[in-house]
Amino acid sequence: MSIGNSNVAVFFNQCCVAYALNPASLPNGVSGTAYPTTPFSSSGGNAPYVITRGGALPTGMSFANATLSGTPTQAGVFPITVLARDFSGCSRTLNYNLRVCNLIGVTPATLPNGTAGTAYSGATIGATGGSGSATFAVTTGALPVGLTLTTAGVLSGQALQAGSSPFTITATDAIGCTGTRSYTLVVDKTATAIGLQSAPNPSLQGQTVTLTATVTSSATGVSPTGSVSFLDGASPIGNGTLNGSGIATLTTSTLTVGSHNLTATYAGDGVFLTSTSAVVAHTVSPAADLAITKTDGVSSVIQGQGLTYTITVTNAGPGSATGATVTDNFPAALTSCTWTCAASVGASCTASGNGNIGDHPLTAVARAVVLVAL
Repeated sequence: MSIGNSNVAVFFNQCCVAYALNPASLPNGVSGTAYPTTPFSSSGGNAPYVITRGGALPTGMSFANATLSGTPTQAGVFPITVLARDFSGCSRTLNYNLRVCNLIGVTPATLPNGTAGTAYSGATIGATGGSGSATFAVTTGALPVGLTLTTAGVLSGQALQAGSSPFTITATDAIGCTGTRSYTLVVDKTATAIGLQSAPNPSLQGQTVTLTATVTSSATGVSPTGSVSFLDGASPIGNGTLNGSGIATLTTSTLTVGSHNLTATYAGDGVFLTSTSAVVAHTVSPAADLAITKTDGVSSVIQGQGLTYTITVTNAGPGSATGATVTDNFPAALTSCTWTCAASVGASCTASGNGNIGDHPLTAVARAVVLVAL
């Protein structure tokens, strides 16, 4: 300011303050459907405000009295600019992308069930409507463990657990419009088969018998886990735990004399169904009670003199002895040795031989006697 000869000069400096322009973004519209009426407003400046628009609107829409409305009939993305000017001449500008979508449907309506441990196939997600090609993603929930969804909509993999999995798939088209569908994918358990063996079969009373159960399935990459119950008819014998190869074993020596109908039942797990084996007929025979003695009746012998001694095998029963053997290796001082064998009723053996008695087979029913004389 300067003063001279009563002349006065006044300078004014005006500053604008930043103020708000709303809304910050625009809702999407749908072609052929009334657009949500959207008013624009400002606050924080020097009211009143004048709000104007720049840029082309979709066919069927208008901007009047600072309000966007109408029914668009044209899909696409439309850039527009909205400017607000307050009473002081200060302005605020926002750029928007007004997106108008064609309706997008996600197909199919339902998904086929899967089977745990088996490759999932036959499910490709698609989209109807929209603009251009769509991409796909799971936006809520989760797929079953082991399955994946590509952006092209291919649902594949191998489910590792049975059960129901709810999730939502969203399709996004070339201009960013979306459509969704909710699914529940059910993964069934895999069927199993179980085989049973008992060994030895037949067995003797009190003899240890090994029961072996093998659980198999069509699944790959995963094996049955859990336990197998072994039964004699309806009576439990005991349980075994499956190893990594699906095999469970149990040993028992408590089977009684007679015939037994043995089965094995697999309990199943989170992936595999239960199963029961075919009946294995197992026979338990009475045990044999063998005794053996050896005598020559003399305490000394003269060189060159012949010597005879007797080996006696008896079976006190109650079971028969089948496949038993007698072995007797003569001292080196004895030469030209021969032997004969005589069996009582119900017993058998080889009648005669020369040299050492090496694993000489014999059979003896209860109370039978076998005499081997040398």
